[in-house]
Order: sequence, then C-alpha cells, then structure tokens
Amino acid sequence: MNKQWVHLNNFFLTRTKDSARLCVRISKKHDSALQAASAGGDVFFTGLYTAYHPLHTALVTAYDIWLSQTGSQQGQTYSLTQLLSQLRSTKAENWTVAVKNVYPKNTAKFTSLFPNLKKPFQAGSQQGKIDAVKALSIAIGTDASLTTVKTDVDAFYTSLNNAHANQKGSITTTSNFSDAVELARVNSCVGQFADYGALIQKYATHPEQVGNYFDKAALRNNVQVLFQHQVKKNSVNLVVKRRSVPDDAFLLENNGSVALVFGFVLHKDDHPGAVSVTVAPNTNVTVMASDLGDDLDHNHYLVCRNADLNMDGLLTVEII
Repeated sequence: MNKQWVHLNNFFLTRTKDSARLCVRISKKHDSALQAASAGGDVFFTGLYTAYHPLHTALVTAYDIWLSQTGSQQGQTYSLTQLLSQLRSTKAENWTVAVKNVYPKNTAKFTSLFPNLKKPFQAGSQQGKIDAVKALSIAIGTDASLTTVKTDVDAFYTSLNNAHANQKGSITTTSNFSDAVELARVNSCVGQFADYGALIQKYATHPEQVGNYFDKAALRNNVQVLFQHQVKKNSVNLVVKRRSVPDDAFLLENNGSVALVFGFVLHKDDHPGAVSVTVAPNTNVTVMASDLGDDLDHNHYLVCRNADLNMDGLLTVEII
C-alpha cells in the first residue's frame, strides 16, 4: 500500500485534534498576521485575509458559544454533586435519626424504611441514590407520625431529580455545540493549510518568511503549550514540568467554582510558596513566571493547589 507523502498531511488538523482551544489560539495568530499584512494594500494578502477571516470568525463564535454552555454544564454538575454530597452526609443521617425517634432501630417499621440503613444513599450510581430517596418517600406513605420527614424527603427528591435532569439536558446541548466547533475547527485548519501553500509559493526562495504568519510555538508537535486538568478537593495537582525564565508568560484560567493557587515548586507534591498566584473562580489572569516562583533555576514544577474541602477545581494553563 502506498503511504501518503508526509508533506501532504495537514499539520494544522493533526496538531489541533481534540483541542478547540489550541485551534482558536493558532487561528488568532494567523488571522492577525494576515490582517496586518493586508493593511498596506497588498493584493496578495488582501485576498488571503478576505478568504480566511470568515473562517476565523466562525471558529471563535462557535467556540465561545460552546465554552459558555460548558460552563453552564459544569455549574449544573456541581449543583448535583453538592446535593448528592448533602444526601450522603446530613440528609441520610437526619432522616434515620428522625425515624428512630418514632420507631426504634430494631423495630420492623424502621427496618422496612431502612432495610440497608444509609447505604443506598451513600453508595452506587447517581440514579440509584435518587431512586433510594423516592423509595423512602413511598415507604413512608401516609404515616402521620412521619409527615415532617416525608415532606423533607419529597422536597429533596424534587431538587435531586431536577438537578439530574438539567445536567443531562445540558450535556446533550454541549455535545451539539461541540459538533459545531469541530466543523469550524476543520474549516479553519483547511483554510490555514491553503494559505500555507500560497505563502510557500510566494516565499519559495526564502521559506523562513512563512513562519511569520503562523503560531510556530503552538504548531511544534514536541512542545505542548496548553494544559487542562481537574484538581481534586484539598489537593495539589502537577500542571507541567518545565524550565522557565522570569519573563515567560502564562495564561492561568480557573474554570471552576473554587479558588486555585498556582506556583513553581521544587517537588511536584509541594504546595505553592509565598511567591504564587491565586486565581478566583471563573476568572483568568496573565502572569510572568517570576510571579509564580522566586527560584526558577531550581523549581521546575508548576503546580496548582485546591484548598477547598468539598469541591474539585478545573483549570486551563496556556504558555503564551
């Protein structure tokens, strides 16, 4: 079988596969470079910019819509997660205590309401826990002595059920937006590949000039510039091991609902030190490496700490 000539591979497509964010970054650089070059009235660059700019605009628009929807989905996921955490701890305990005050633990009535004690509310799938709450409500039925308990169980079941339905509906919508982003990514990459060919023809005797119109750092296959992680509650997460100099720039994004602290440390499990950067929930900040550590010659691990005891964090770090 004849293999495709490697120089015919669209490296824009392969480099940005599974990373719409990286594609947007690469597209912004190319679009800006073409715009600047066309400002002087050069017909060649005016033609490239006129053809490419709509592809760039479509990509950014699709990505922004998808990002907004993803944020909404994360918020709904956190809402359900918080409710399930409340179920495992306070609700399950409060309900069993309230029932024991009426029907002691060793009685048949208590056993019929909690045949497996609190386990159904604390273990298993999300749907299984929600179903267990509904089953408790049905088991209580019209027992007048447990009216207060049943009212609380029913109200909590409604909250759980709504949060679960909202999350699943949001996931479907996010998937649809993701398809739109992927189409825009492919169109953008095909457009950039076409421009690459045109620029090679223009600068055939000086091909090094072509690099001025593309994000060379992001396109290098062996250099990762974008990092996305989940940071578990009350933990430190390694973002990247990299030797940096003071004026290296980093875009730190906190995509979650808890504050995150970033810093360069000596060992990957160390907490960020006094020279570090705290990023508030759902915000981003551009900083220099010198803002993230005072001993960059020795500290090569960029880490993120989530000090929250109840919720995980989400981050994106881009080297710019």
